[in-house]
Amino acid sequence: MGSTYKRILAEIQEVNRDFHSLRTLIQPDPDGSLRLFYFVMIPNDGALAHQTLIGKLVFKDTYPEYPPLIHLFTATGRYNVDMYRSRLQARNPSGSTMCFDILRSRMDGGTWSAEYTVSCLFASLMQALVSTYVPQEYGGEKEEFVSMERLAAVKKYVAEAFRLYGHLIPRVPEIPTIEAAAIAARPFTFPTVDATTSSAFTVKDLGREATFTSAPIFLQTNDPANTHTVKIDLSNLHGGIIFSVILSNKCTDFQGRQKDTILIRNGVTGTAAKKRADGYMRWFYHGKPLNDGSLIIAVTVTDNQFTIAYETEKGYVVHGDCPISYLTPAEIGDVAGVPFYLTIFMKAKYGKPVSLPILTDTTNPLGYVHDPACQIIPPLDGFELWEVLLRKAGLDGAEERSASASDKDEWDIIPRLESLSISPPRRRTPLFVKLSITANQTAALAARLKNHIASSSLPFPYTTEKSRSTPAHLTLCFSKDLPRDDFERVVRDVYEPLAGQTFSIHIEGWVADRRCAAYITSAPEGVPVYPQGKACHLTMFLADGVKPVYSNELIQRAKENLENGVLTDGEKLEVFKEGWDVDAVLEVVYKGPTGR
Repeated sequence: MGSTYKRILAEIQEVNRDFHSLRTLIQPDPDGSLRLFYFVMIPNDGALAHQTLIGKLVFKDTYPEYPPLIHLFTATGRYNVDMYRSRLQARNPSGSTMCFDILRSRMDGGTWSAEYTVSCLFASLMQALVSTYVPQEYGGEKEEFVSMERLAAVKKYVAEAFRLYGHLIPRVPEIPTIEAAAIAARPFTFPTVDATTSSAFTVKDLGREATFTSAPIFLQTNDPANTHTVKIDLSNLHGGIIFSVILSNKCTDFQGRQKDTILIRNGVTGTAAKKRADGYMRWFYHGKPLNDGSLIIAVTVTDNQFTIAYETEKGYVVHGDCPISYLTPAEIGDVAGVPFYLTIFMKAKYGKPVSLPILTDTTNPLGYVHDPACQIIPPLDGFELWEVLLRKAGLDGAEERSASASDKDEWDIIPRLESLSISPPRRRTPLFVKLSITANQTAALAARLKNHIASSSLPFPYTTEKSRSTPAHLTLCFSKDLPRDDFERVVRDVYEPLAGQTFSIHIEGWVADRRCAAYITSAPEGVPVYPQGKACHLTMFLADGVKPVYSNELIQRAKENLENGVLTDGEKLEVFKEGWDVDAVLEVVYKGPTGR
């Protein structure tokens, strides 16, 4: 079991040194158990943004074939997260308190594999915590939006859990932030208010809406100086005020109901949305609630990004760690020459009227934007977890500690420090980027494709199948598709800011031969595919020994054969008269600690 414990320590170390990305810190059991660890998770988006969630992590003898148990002490009000909270009271609980496929092994109908790591586990759980889509026990997903009432309830849950369990976490880390880059800008002008430091956005009457729309601006001008900003003091925001910042080509369609509306918005609850022309509204969580901490915000729109930053003692930091959206043609379409407007939307549900002062410096205005060069975060100072763990495990170079008989039976001999490779903090190496569909959607698509194959009288020689335990995905970019530096730049600047967001995949048809069967899809809207022009698809079935990359060859060959009017014997390609859309979440897959 010594080699297993070595792996556990290495995996926990990987989580801690990647705290800025995973926002999770794992610490040893104060009572000295080698099986038990405690953790804090600090989400960056949604109702739980910047809140400290406390839980415990238990490794059994079955690790890594089976996942560790995770008990989250902090209630969240989310269905799938809180489903099994009764297990907190059980003396010997058999499962985790949360209901996620990755917390069950594939043998038990889940998705956990021995190749997964603790980093993979917490990355998946964190994504679920900050997603607007909540998996349901009966299948499918349900959109869950944050309300002002829920924000208040969540803060009570967090305070109660910290009161009961805070002593198990000797150090709560500082919330990581991204420094915003200051750039010269022009102040937004709002015709209905005087853009001076004495003016304000005001809502007076209960139940009434107040909108303040800027003069038009233009995007994608290729002018580096094309930057506009407005600074707003949100200190007076209270729980009865709805507040949103909206960038759109329309002055009145704030819900994206019109077909040609292009819209990006973020609101007081940290619930954002994005819509392209001819598309539909995609909702997602972005950053902490804007009424949290008497914020002064700077809303900045450049030629290629729409960003909110807020003031701290150390300067301005990027709200949500990245722009609400980039404004490139790949993100919002070609909008050169189209007028856009920034609208401040307010509504009073209850409470006193509110005025939000405009603080823009009209003599020397500065905007604050996301600069990828500012994302280098120093390691946590003074964090001595590994010294503590290694001393407890007898790995500090001294004589191995004596263990009880039960310890020796269960954990064997613990390896020494020199056999455990501990490297300094580093940026994770991306492997590929994908759009992942849900387990239930995968199962439905697999059943549907089986029917198509059967009705076409093709054989079914496949041994590998995408299913609930191994959901299907569309690969957007693979590390070998671009030169290494270009690939890492695209991942950093394009894909990582979109991680966790939902995009639509349109299924156009299917293709199959004796080695592979796959759905043919169009390129997803709102997210680029590399290399450009490649055949997008969802691989569903593979014959024994066939690698997934073969599907690229099959689709390309079948399309060319169809254009020439001749298909290879045993090959079938069918284009649907009317396709359909499925939603998928963008994920960046990184190499594991062993370099896989």
